[in-house]
Amino acid sequence: MTSTEKTVTNQVTISVAGIATRAVSEQGDLRFCVPEPERRFLVADGVPHITLRCRLAEPPAAPSGECVFETPDVWSLVRHGTRLWLDQYRGRLGFRVARTLDLSADLSEGLMTVAPREADACHQTLPDGTAINPFVYPSFPLLIYWHLAARGGFGLHASGAILDGRAFAFAGVSGAGKSTLSEILAAEGATILNDDRLGVVPDQEGYRLYGNPWHGTAAYASPQSGPLRAVFFIEHGDQNGAERLAHFPAV
Repeated sequence: MTSTEKTVTNQVTISVAGIATRAVSEQGDLRFCVPEPERRFLVADGVPHITLRCRLAEPPAAPSGECVFETPDVWSLVRHGTRLWLDQYRGRLGFRVARTLDLSADLSEGLMTVAPREADACHQTLPDGTAINPFVYPSFPLLIYWHLAARGGFGLHASGAILDGRAFAFAGVSGAGKSTLSEILAAEGATILNDDRLGVVPDQEGYRLYGNPWHGTAAYASPQSGPLRAVFFIEHGDQNGAERLAHFPAV
């Protein structure tokens, strides 16, 4: 199967950083298409940590409540009663709401509503219905990162590689060289987890480093993981070098 082909189904489960999310269609003519690189993270149905019921309809207005966070024209989060409401916007819709997530407080279940024009613009029309991708940026990554935080983990703006069974993270601002370093390490036989974003999860041995689908310019995205052994903070310089940092300077 080529990277442009998609899996089309009415129920699909994806696992990112050890968090399984199942999307279930609420409409008979609504299917799911999962493109690369997300399809590398698909798993056989098991017990999910998150279940998202999905429908294709005009997104309802956000309920009244406390605005927890807002990034203009990108996404916003409202707490209403015991639930959370996320609005995601799209410029192609005139920065109107493209999809909403009505989530339980523990983030274990929710209802996703996708605007029909969002589906038409992003996905595919089938002879007997419409297929959408339920796992899009930024709403789905946000859901995963919130789950990570609840487990004592976090997302890291870094590239990651597995060498000899050990995982290493290379954190840096945009342009610091995360993708370039990933290509260099890949040429040396390393497994590249991701060249821009990683999931870090505590375990019995310390922390485990996970890849995810949301890659950088080099487009590395692996569902693999490994025990985290070191974090490097990278920047440009006249020569190669490394300096060990004490705990507080590193933080």
